[in-house]
Amino acid sequence: LILMENRQLERAYEFSELSMAVSKKFHDVKRAGIFEYCHGVFFHSWRKSMASNLPLLEHAFIACVDAGNFFWAGYCTFAIPWFTFDTGAKLDDVRRSIKKYLEFAQHTHNRVAVQMDTLLLQACSCLQGMTESETSFNDEHYNEQAALALFEEAFYISGVCTHHILKQVVAVVFCQTQEALQAAQAAAGLLHVVGATMLESTHVFFHGLAASNAWFEATPAEQPALRLIAQECCRKLALWSDHCRENFTCRHALLSAELARMEGRVAIARFLARLK
Repeated sequence: LILMENRQLERAYEFSELSMAVSKKFHDVKRAGIFEYCHGVFFHSWRKSMASNLPLLEHAFIACVDAGNFFWAGYCTFAIPWFTFDTGAKLDDVRRSIKKYLEFAQHTHNRVAVQMDTLLLQACSCLQGMTESETSFNDEHYNEQAALALFEEAFYISGVCTHHILKQVVAVVFCQTQEALQAAQAAAGLLHVVGATMLESTHVFFHGLAASNAWFEATPAEQPALRLIAQECCRKLALWSDHCRENFTCRHALLSAELARMEGRVAIARFLARLK
């Protein structure tokens, strides 16, 4: 994780693989699932496709359950649906994944895991037009503020940050630019708690899109700051794309196209947009 913080992605990945190999060599059944979970959440998808991560995390979940480690199995109950969501799977498929692992979280009385799965479920409902308004997660059974209060009561700040990142996603999808920027700002202040996970990359991508969309509606005085945000997000995506093209090249190409469009390079923007 220290190597990840210093953006030494390849070395971090290698050390994580080594930890799993050592665990396997010494038949460390109790911690095997933990090592697999950590590899899947923190390291795997910076080097290999998110889709290929799902079998690893599913195996980690089974290993944790078999070892009686329901605490770490609870972490898997959100990680697996999240990666299903982040791969761009159909929302109905994401919902099925959530409900499968939500049932386990409920049976093991893991309130935080239940809330994390329910949060993602509500985001899917929102994107499908099933909540009370376009960018709201609220419905007759769910209240955003109550859910945030539960995360804060449990000192689970990752849940608060995830909430804001998902609000970024739905706000960009529904072209609510200012709301997306506000959610991005809220998430940015908490990003350290989900650093080195795919949540960070999702935040960066949608923050860049929100800033680029806002640029076209902004005053000349506001535009430089928005361009800097988009450029910094694009720089990070370029770095990550160098290490894993499957996960980040399309996102980098799309944001690069938006930057080219800002600069009036229309032909380049169209070319880059087609690359996605």
